Amino acid sequence: MEKKKKKSLIKGIFKGEWLAYGTYKKHIVEVVLVVALIMIYISFKFSVQVKLKEIIELRKELTNVRANMINVSSQYNSITRESAMIELADSMKLGLEVSEQPAYDLDKIKNK
Repeated sequence: MEKKKKKSLIKGIFKGEWLAYGTYKKHIVEVVLVVALIMIYISFKFSVQVKLKEIIELRKELTNVRANMINVSSQYNSITRESAMIELADSMKLGLEVSEQPAYDLDKIKNK
């Protein structure tokens, strides 16, 4: 009996009997519930994808800001070291001045 009922159910699905109005009328609550659950699932999945995209963009921005911060920090440190050395040399009255020419490598001059 069970096997026959199962076969008739499968036959009914292939014949399209499950699309009949009477079937939906009997199971309207289940159909609405399934459709609602599918819609909730799709909306959650979409919101998660949007948030993941935002997280990726914010991480990229964070790495750019960190690199910029390191660059600015190193520039600030080099300026403060240089100005501190100039003030120290001026306070000791050594007669030292800041060179206008950049430093050069003596090994390169010997090899020429």
